[in-house]
Amino acid sequence: MKVNQFMKKLLIALFFSTLSINSYGAGRAPTNAELKAIKAKVTSNLKDPDSAKVTDIRVNKDGYVCGMVNGKNSYGAYVGKKPFMGILATGLKKESFFYVVGIGATESDEEYFYKTCAEKFAD
Repeated sequence: MKVNQFMKKLLIALFFSTLSINSYGAGRAPTNAELKAIKAKVTSNLKDPDSAKVTDIRVNKDGYVCGMVNGKNSYGAYVGKKPFMGILATGLKKESFFYVVGIGATESDEEYFYKTCAEKFAD
């Protein structure tokens, strides 16, 4: 049982490292305005939003966004990178808005996010 759990986590880690290396296979980096909107929304509900690290952000042609966030827990320690995804939109005055679809809080969330991001950013 423990071996299967370890192998599952190892496969997930290997799969995600492939995604990181390939920047989800396609997409683009966010503009500065988009990055500001994304970081504000992704970190807004964390215990220590100012210390959060938002990385590996990619935007596809439809405004779909995938990335990673690492925040601190109640003890002040970083919990490890967690995937997030959401939708980027532009307002009437060309301002950027970001809507968080979710942050991978559980192992099954993470698996779903990795799979979905890989599909959304397939070449």
